[in-house]
Amino acid sequence: VRAFFRAAGGAALPAGPDSASDDITLDTKAPTRKSQGKRFTAVPGGAGEVVVSFARDAASDATSGLDKWILVTQEKKPGVKALSSCVNLGPDAKAVEFPAAVTDPVTHTFTGLTAPGTHYVRVCAVDKAGLAAKGQSKTVKLMA
Repeated sequence: VRAFFRAAGGAALPAGPDSASDDITLDTKAPTRKSQGKRFTAVPGGAGEVVVSFARDAASDATSGLDKWILVTQEKKPGVKALSSCVNLGPDAKAVEFPAAVTDPVTHTFTGLTAPGTHYVRVCAVDKAGLAAKGQSKTVKLMA
């Protein structure tokens, strides 16, 4: 997209040092990701806790750049599907955000979870245009 600016009254600006234009790039693609393998973990912690760790270099966005990471968890219940994204979450989901430049590895402990119980965990990268990658997920079983 190429934008041209006009004077306050709507008249075209004359060519010369006072005229201005700018290029705007429309970002329509979510960040790309690569598998984190063993660098994305979700394991039981203390009572009612899931400890999650991930590497932030597992995603990139060449158009607008990475803005943040979203980490979510949701309890597995009848009628509740596994998390398929990190946005448009159900009312029982818990989410936490980290800036794109957070130090590796990123670690967070979700607390107050139902035990015994099974919990879905997903990590997603979000770019500066607000587009979220599908991310990666794990399932964690908490014992009583």
